[in-house]
Amino acid sequence: MNKLYTRAVIDQNENDESRTITGKAITFDTPSQYIGYTEYIRSSAITQDLIDKSDVIMNFQHDDTKMLARWTRGKGTLDIQLKDDGVYFSFDCPDTTLGNDILWHIRHGNLTKCSFAFTIAENGMRWYRDADNNLCGDVVDIDGLYDMAIVTTPAYDDTFVDARDFDLDAIKRSLDESQTIVSEEVKEVIEQEVNEQNEERSEKPSEEYYTEMVKTTLNKI
Repeated sequence: MNKLYTRAVIDQNENDESRTITGKAITFDTPSQYIGYTEYIRSSAITQDLIDKSDVIMNFQHDDTKMLARWTRGKGTLDIQLKDDGVYFSFDCPDTTLGNDILWHIRHGNLTKCSFAFTIAENGMRWYRDADNNLCGDVVDIDGLYDMAIVTTPAYDDTFVDARDFDLDAIKRSLDESQTIVSEEVKEVIEQEVNEQNEERSEKPSEEYYTEMVKTTLNKI
């Protein structure tokens, strides 16, 4: 599965003498913007064991050639902490041309966002309907952490949708086949999302995978 990206906020330095950059890479149990469905990253999705065995590069614009720090299975210049409400990071910006440029822009408020790359395990996404009958998805199992990136303009909606190769057409059919009541408005949004994804997607995951995943979740509701 492709890497997925989520937006986060970088803490600005109150002390101009400090070169330490901190931020929150992932916030648990917070709804995404509506993208044909609403996504939540649950606290079960990331474990300390996953973080401990990961190799995560802090870079600029998701470009590994523009590395600022690195966490390699608990060692390196990047610090990653798993807390009850999410995943946090901290590193000292290197005294390099790139590092100094990044630090200047952060101090002056030009760079305030970052992004976190990850992949979801095969059965790590659960679909359901909320009280308003809107389609929702819970990320409950992340199996890969790859990078954290300071970015200029995080295109949250576009990146969020384009990176997720979920077959929303299969999801909609599963909802219909299970005779679940879904509002026409939700169906129209999903249909539009499917058409847009089909134009961008080079290949689709198996329909059976998503169909079974949705039906399993719906049976629990």
